[in-house]
Amino acid sequence: MAKYRIIATEQVIVADAAHMRDNFAVEEYELVAPTDAELAMAARAWRDQELKDTDDIARTPDRPDLAAYNAYRTELRDWPEDPSFPDTKPTQP
Repeated sequence: MAKYRIIATEQVIVADAAHMRDNFAVEEYELVAPTDAELAMAARAWRDQELKDTDDIARTPDRPDLAAYNAYRTELRDWPEDPSFPDTKPTQP
């Protein structure tokens, strides 16, 4: 039977086709630990959303905390190369 992986932030659900409805497991499922690649993918998605969410801040030159947000955005862009990736997220100012 086909298996489906549903990636969540902390866990991955594997269910066979008999237990799927609208691409979501509805009855029996098996929780499995996400792979390193899945964790990295989720972390990059979070990072990309954080960059989008702070785009307007970066374009506001008279904002008093602009330097802190620019530093945060630089941390976000550099984060995938950091040895702590994806375990330790940069923190927003």
